[in-house]
Amino acid sequence: MLQPNYIITSNEFRAYQKSVINTIVSALEQAEVKNVVSLSSWGADKEKDTGPVTGLHLLEQRLNQIEQLNVLHLRSGYFMENLLSQIKNILIHDFARGPFLPDVQFL
Repeated sequence: MLQPNYIITSNEFRAYQKSVINTIVSALEQAEVKNVVSLSSWGADKEKDTGPVTGLHLLEQRLNQIEQLNVLHLRSGYFMENLLSQIKNILIHDFARGPFLPDVQFL
């Protein structure tokens, strides 16, 4: 999992992600890990225009390049933690608001 550590005022967000990815890859190679489950996200198959998810694309690509490593990428659609910013809306309006239409299925 690549923790987003999103800081809206930071101009170094992608550099931070790359630094974490390099550390993860180096550790896996040194430890000669054979199997990895990567917690990724919708859109990680896209190379650009996905905001912070672009870092997960980079992570997936780097993990796929490690020889002899069996990788499973789980591309989750939504995380429980994403609801934390919705607490106020839920308490006041009795529902959560988000960028998805009500009939969108998360499969």
